[in-house]
Amino acid sequence: MERRPVVGTVAIVGVGLIGGSMGMALLRHGVAAEVVGVDRDPEVVSTAIRRGAVHHGGTELRLVGGADLVVVAVPVGAIPETVAALAPFMRADAIVTDVGSVKEPIVRAIEERFPSLRYVGGHPMAGSEGWGIEQADASLLDSRPFLLTRTERTKEDILEMVAAVVRGIGMKPVVLSPREHDALVARVSHLPYVVAVALVEAALRGDTLVAGPGFRDATRVAASPPAMWEEICRMNREELLEAIAEFERALERVRAGILGEAQLGEILRHAHKRRSEM
Repeated sequence: MERRPVVGTVAIVGVGLIGGSMGMALLRHGVAAEVVGVDRDPEVVSTAIRRGAVHHGGTELRLVGGADLVVVAVPVGAIPETVAALAPFMRADAIVTDVGSVKEPIVRAIEERFPSLRYVGGHPMAGSEGWGIEQADASLLDSRPFLLTRTERTKEDILEMVAAVVRGIGMKPVVLSPREHDALVARVSHLPYVVAVALVEAALRGDTLVAGPGFRDATRVAASPPAMWEEICRMNREELLEAIAEFERALERVRAGILGEAQLGEILRHAHKRRSEM
């Protein structure tokens, strides 16, 4: 039996790693009847078409004009201005979401500037250290959480529509406030990045770095695009600084265990248990 689409036309603005992966998932699962790609680089759009991420597309913002759902998949710092640039071309009843990994400043800026916009902030907890449409892969999203933000302005029917699309592409919608979102991802996403960076800096000796798979796995995310992460760290500064302080306290407990000032085995077993539960 052929699957009925959840949504008619989806426009993805920014067809990179995440935007491209979402397009592939929308088409693979039959969630959208049509997927349109918009990107400032025409070569990216051509690659997205060739790789099956979108049906067609181009560089013109007006291409979002027929979309039922607009997914803004540009760097976090550019999301509010991108929404502003798209606003004149979107249908009045179009639903808008984004994929930025910082939410509170983005949601606030969009809701204050466009109070009648049918918008729900979003963040798929998925990806890799790669970047760009060539690294896009629908399987990156499989069974991963997709965080959605609810505010006092959020319409429940709009939230549920985006959640239905999220479920349709094989992800798990999780609803949080923007502030709760930023506190959570500071600890489970942004902190691991800065720890990986610090670990590379601490371990580097001369021009050659010889390391085993443990070091490789622990520092994988440090290979992600630095410009993207600089922006994320800046935009989620307060929550990330608090997460770093919590990490420093945890590291100090491990240090005390190694010095014999605390029960090292108990600390290690507790971490092992919590990690296994994940």
